[in-house]
Amino acid sequence: MIEDLLVCPVCHHELPIDAIKANGTGACSHCSYVYRYADGFFNLIPSPFPDQDIQAKADLWQKLQDNGQISYTLLPETNLSVGEREDVRRFKDFSQMRGTVLDIGCGPQAVPSYAQGYPGRFVGIDPLPGSSDRAFAFVYAVGEYLPFRDETFDHVLFATSIDHFLDAEKVLTETFRVLKPGGVTTIWFSEHVESVSQDSQPVLVRKLSNALTMLRRLEFEEFLRRLTKQFRKDDLVPPDPRVEYLNSLPVPPGAYNAFHSFRPDISELRRWLKQAQLDLVVETRPDEQGNIFVKAARNDA
Repeated sequence: MIEDLLVCPVCHHELPIDAIKANGTGACSHCSYVYRYADGFFNLIPSPFPDQDIQAKADLWQKLQDNGQISYTLLPETNLSVGEREDVRRFKDFSQMRGTVLDIGCGPQAVPSYAQGYPGRFVGIDPLPGSSDRAFAFVYAVGEYLPFRDETFDHVLFATSIDHFLDAEKVLTETFRVLKPGGVTTIWFSEHVESVSQDSQPVLVRKLSNALTMLRRLEFEEFLRRLTKQFRKDDLVPPDPRVEYLNSLPVPPGAYNAFHSFRPDISELRRWLKQAQLDLVVETRPDEQGNIFVKAARNDA
């Protein structure tokens, strides 16, 4: 049950939850925004978005959602936290989830790998439809307008979702609002400045590019050791046609690529955290793939 946590995502007043659930729809008595309930889930995405600057990007947002749905359907193993992915395991270990957890941008899968086996209360939001058999409490919602009471969560997660929002600063401000005093947020994102279209390059070309990157970072002997691991007999296998199709999707005007609205760097994220009164605790680069993990705590001073 999630009803005890929910409020209007626009004005944060009480919602007629029982009426919305019984009738399939209902309005906030304070701001008049209408919300829905269907197939076992509340849809608390405000339409239209109340802030003009965000609403002006609504078409862009919808196109990115449509492209995202395609990528998650075609290549879930590389675009979702499913299976035994090493990067997912590292993020789970880094996060050290505790208490009541909110996953902002949890994805359409039945359960993200980092949430499997979590003994506490786990809540996820996402705008995309997904599994009807979710193993956690779920609400259709967006990060800019969180449909939860103030000071509800001990921990807020962003697992590769921060670069999908239209206004990341507003999302982090909302994160502060729903965190309990002393609560923390952990963020996983990629700072790589690269286009998705690089995936359509022949495998050998991409591996040569990776080798040059390693050469800049490593001592020469270590470089040679890793280089020999990269080139194998299967290097001439043609690119995955699913990847080629995803690379053919048009980039919406104003987006970073066909799937992300922007791609932050660490300095931007630090600034946004500070503005949201979230104090940076630790940041780390767990691998050589451009991943960055960040932990920040709510500043109640």
